[in-house]
Amino acid sequence: MRQLVRLSAAHPAIDFVAVTHSSPARTRAWCDAVGGVGAVHAVADAGRTVYADWGVGLSDREHFAGRASLAGVRRLLAEGIHNRIASGSRWQRAAAFAVDAGGIVRWRHLPANAADLPVLGDAVAVLTGRSVG
Repeated sequence: MRQLVRLSAAHPAIDFVAVTHSSPARTRAWCDAVGGVGAVHAVADAGRTVYADWGVGLSDREHFAGRASLAGVRRLLAEGIHNRIASGSRWQRAAAFAVDAGGIVRWRHLPANAADLPVLGDAVAVLTGRSVG
């Protein structure tokens, strides 16, 4: 979310949307806990309908708790990033998409494991035609 907020401030012509699989109240609480949403549209999808519509299914044990994911947890902890109180489904996979004004998906990130975070600047670069640093 913090990365989305920074990018949305730098690129106001792009609509940034974050979808959670929690209730609206839990989504608001989480967003507040991580510093707010800025110009990002936070969408609560407790029923995970949006995830299904975009073909983003559930993870397996290796994806969620395998060696690469656990190493990522340690790395993120060293950066001060940690899990909050759980809500939604720990098994829901994540994904990131960049969709142009015509509705065409121009970029996507489907993580190999739970620690495989997207480089959202790459998504912005695809939409703007400019490198994002």
